[in-house]
Amino acid sequence: MLDDLEDSPSYKPYYDNIFDKCYQNGRKYAKAQTGLPIKTFPEVCPFPKTEILTSDYLPEDDNN
Repeated sequence: MLDDLEDSPSYKPYYDNIFDKCYQNGRKYAKAQTGLPIKTFPEVCPFPKTEILTSDYLPEDDNN
């Protein structure tokens, strides 16, 4: 996915435009799948938009 943005920079405004809506849909999906309250999932995505597109991206574990 990140390669697609780099190869076609014209996709970036579209990605920026839909990212927040997709994240909110993901929160709702996570709520439905887990049964946890929606507040469990951060209202704003805590991860960098471009880094999460890389296939090997995993956030740092703050507990280590």
